[in-house]
Amino acid sequence: MKINLDMGKTAKLGLPPGDYKVAITKLQATPEQSAPNIPPKNVLPPKYATTDASELSAKVTVDGENRFEFPLAK
Repeated sequence: MKINLDMGKTAKLGLPPGDYKVAITKLQATPEQSAPNIPPKNVLPPKYATTDASELSAKVTVDGENRFEFPLAK
């Protein structure tokens, strides 16, 4: 995980401890998207695509492994 600070001028690895909402996407180009101006499609259910829609969360701790797995239902 990387955080961009100062309008992208500075990057910092890791997240500060705290509770986070999680959004997950998997972008994949389909054969009909052969043109370079067509963006790839999110192939996961929309309920995971934004932090507003997602019910996924993670608690980052100072002294934990901070490894998170999210089994996704269709």
